[in-house]
Amino acid sequence: MQKSITHSTLSGLFWVISGAGFQAILRLVVFIILARLLTPADFGVVNAASIVIGFSEIFSLLGVGPAIVQRPNLEVSHLRTGFTTSMFFGLLMAGFLWLLSPSLANFFQMEELTLVIRVLVLVFPLHSISVIAESLLQRELQFRRLTSINLSSFIVGYGIVGVSLALAGFGIWALVGATLSQAVTNSFILLIIKPHPKLPQFDRTAFDELIHFGGG
Repeated sequence: MQKSITHSTLSGLFWVISGAGFQAILRLVVFIILARLLTPADFGVVNAASIVIGFSEIFSLLGVGPAIVQRPNLEVSHLRTGFTTSMFFGLLMAGFLWLLSPSLANFFQMEELTLVIRVLVLVFPLHSISVIAESLLQRELQFRRLTSINLSSFIVGYGIVGVSLALAGFGIWALVGATLSQAVTNSFILLIIKPHPKLPQFDRTAFDELIHFGGG
């Protein structure tokens, strides 16, 4: 048993490192192409929005994913409660940032940022519906699959949709479209590969157990 776990861990480490290296090269190529088609201002606005979205996502998921990964005994109530909780707080954070976007645009002194953030908040519900599936794959040490999913979603999002929109002259919306396409593809594949109970449920005991670990 110990040998099997060690082998799975080392194999997973190999795929994570290999995938990260390949994706770094792929990102370099794709962004060189996008840099030739878009302006620095386009990248600046989307990067500012990505900073806001990325930081807020830490709080929107409440650490449900890591809690699912580490629990010794995982029951259906944990999965259903974790899924419901992630969806609720994902939508809550999306609504909060949608309302806060004008103030954030003023802070960054970027007028276009308001609309960009209001579109990119769709990332929250997209990520929240797949966080349980992703966590279950991590729990099972399925890092090869996770690496393949990440690479596939990046190729679809930025390599195909992003570059196509940039060539068509959509400017800043090429990057926005690429980000959303990547999130949609990633969530869709995760839900197909790792199905799990999705019927809404709020079990107070399961919630407390998940948040006790993930809240930190």
